[in-house]
Amino acid sequence: MRDDRRIAENPLVHLKGQNAKKDIRRQRRALTQAETNALLTTTLKGPKHHNLTGKQRYMLYTLALSTGFRAGELHSLAWRSLDLSDSEPSVTVLAGYAKNGIEATLPLRQDAAELFRQWFDDNGFSLDDKVFPKFNKSKGAKMLRVDLEAAEIDYEDEAGRFADFHSLRHSFISNVGKSGATVKEAQRLARHSTSALTLDVYTHIGLHDERRAVEKLPQ
Repeated sequence: MRDDRRIAENPLVHLKGQNAKKDIRRQRRALTQAETNALLTTTLKGPKHHNLTGKQRYMLYTLALSTGFRAGELHSLAWRSLDLSDSEPSVTVLAGYAKNGIEATLPLRQDAAELFRQWFDDNGFSLDDKVFPKFNKSKGAKMLRVDLEAAEIDYEDEAGRFADFHSLRHSFISNVGKSGATVKEAQRLARHSTSALTLDVYTHIGLHDERRAVEKLPQ
């Protein structure tokens, strides 16, 4: 209102912001590598639920863990969004479906690209088909919880942190950080406006990771 000259001055300018970290309503966690392997292995062999077969959910989780895409972004993908070439495979989410309103193309690992290339060939999909047409993005957390329970993975850990669908994004960004990527690379892959958001909220490391870093210090 002050900027629009509807008021002479901002009457709230003296108020100070609170520390939001003291009141996090839903804290998420990243899956460990062992949990990720157990989830994918169990899901692939699992029964159909939430309108998706075990193979479809397996592919969905694989792409989420490989790109950090959110549920709505994964739901929007058509097969033409995936470049599954041998040289530089990638996946693109259009601006209209990205949270920040910016089209983004992320590299795809060769093994993940091969997995999707084989799935495409085996099922005779067309480029205009949705990759996950029956995925209900609003039911992602409930769907994942069923598969977590089947894999004997806690949905909520002892610290009160949850492994919901968005935790797959946390897992991706945490793994990028552990891979030795630079801060800028991690920020760009996470598609965050600031590196602080990438490091403070989405990058989860444990004592094992801290010890590995310390062991690399000079003797």
